[in-house]
Amino acid sequence: MGLNTVTSIDLMDGSSVDCTLTYRALLQLSSKDKAAYDEYNKIFVKGAKTEIQNLRILYTAYLCAWILADKPMREALTFDEFIDSIVPDRLMVSQALAALLNPKKALDSAAPSAAE
Repeated sequence: MGLNTVTSIDLMDGSSVDCTLTYRALLQLSSKDKAAYDEYNKIFVKGAKTEIQNLRILYTAYLCAWILADKPMREALTFDEFIDSIVPDRLMVSQALAALLNPKKALDSAAPSAAE
């Protein structure tokens, strides 16, 4: 069983977006959007000090999932669009950050599988 490295966050329009901070995705982000990667790295190394910095980390995770889904960067939300779109649920944000920064093993499903 592998680590669960993707989490979803809810948007105001009722949709959700995936987020991930895998090393491969971060490497790809560093070449596709160096400014976004540099901003994330500066915050990650020093530690987030503000709520907006936490949202910047979450935005980076959104961009990483966007890249892994092979979507064009020009169609991704900007940071301002992202923070306007995200549900203002601080518990959801903190839980998403915790899951992204410290991924846990995926839990077994409570329902029996069809193979059993």
